[in-house]
Amino acid sequence: MPLNDFGDYFEREFKNDLQVFLEAMPASQRKHYSKAPESHSIAMNFLVDSRMALKVVPLERRPLFAASLYFGALMDQAMHYHHGESYERYRVLTDYPKLTGACPGACMYMAEPTIALERTNLFNQPSDDYIQRHPQTLERNREALAPVLQAGRNYFRHAFPAFLRENFPKVAEPESFYRRVFDDRQEVEVIPALQAKPLPVQGGFHLAAGWGPVVEVRPDAPRGAIVMLTIVDGHGAKLELDFSATTGAFAGFRLQKHHLVGQRTRPKVAERVAGAPGQVSPMSSETVKAGAIICHKHMTAINEGDLLIDWSGRTDYALASSQPLTRHGVLHGYYIQDQLAAIGLSRIPITYFNEMPHFDRSGC
Repeated sequence: MPLNDFGDYFEREFKNDLQVFLEAMPASQRKHYSKAPESHSIAMNFLVDSRMALKVVPLERRPLFAASLYFGALMDQAMHYHHGESYERYRVLTDYPKLTGACPGACMYMAEPTIALERTNLFNQPSDDYIQRHPQTLERNREALAPVLQAGRNYFRHAFPAFLRENFPKVAEPESFYRRVFDDRQEVEVIPALQAKPLPVQGGFHLAAGWGPVVEVRPDAPRGAIVMLTIVDGHGAKLELDFSATTGAFAGFRLQKHHLVGQRTRPKVAERVAGAPGQVSPMSSETVKAGAIICHKHMTAINEGDLLIDWSGRTDYALASSQPLTRHGVLHGYYIQDQLAAIGLSRIPITYFNEMPHFDRSGC
């Protein structure tokens, strides 16, 4: 079956492939997610190891199977998050399986839908290629899935709103809901709910980055009262974003115990505007959790570079803002549906021994 014929597969063959797959799993593992014991669940193990249940899905249909699991989990999580009052009926009508982390241990946690794309063994590769995220294997997966995902979005652009309109008339503007879910696939439960907009900065800033535990942007002169949004992840990383308590304007940030992942230049975005990240309305200080705070670095000179701090898991954004902070340094904000999802710095000095004693130096 051609990989771009997603609609035909999803409507005619996916249900059968899924049933055969679930029957190939141990009976005790088929409904193993403790928070939703009424639903089937698939732990990462069964996607990674091609010798287990995945062996019953022919290789030529695995990209279609993986994409169907992804879209099913994506819509399921979106309905649970945004339309909880209608979710139970939606669950019964669709019966999409839950995707979880590896078992034992992580199977008690719901996984992001992208686990189906990143971990489904499409080519009978060794399991370690996926567990250790071997770059060549992951890139091969991405290339194989690209046409399937595009075909899937094209199919659900009409099918998802039509399904909602027929079965859930109380869901207003289903086309708008489609765009929110499918264009912002990581928005569900993984992006901290910071409603943000770009605002002009006031005064100068000092930029410092050691490609180890410390990154800091602080004002050159004392500022007024601030509120702080602290983003933390399960690995001990912590990002503190400061905003003016009166105007909501950006006032600095500090990062420690972050995780370095290769080199990556600034993402491409559809639209750019001027300004630094800012709160729509100032709020009290609070702490939110993210899946992971990841830092991508790209050296542009012997002693300066670019840095992207991402907690959304995305590689593309609808909107970016930029604002000079120093003579050369620029702060970038990246947004998804008006939510600040990542920040970047351009041309920041690299200082390996930052004079910031209040920071924990035990980072990666």
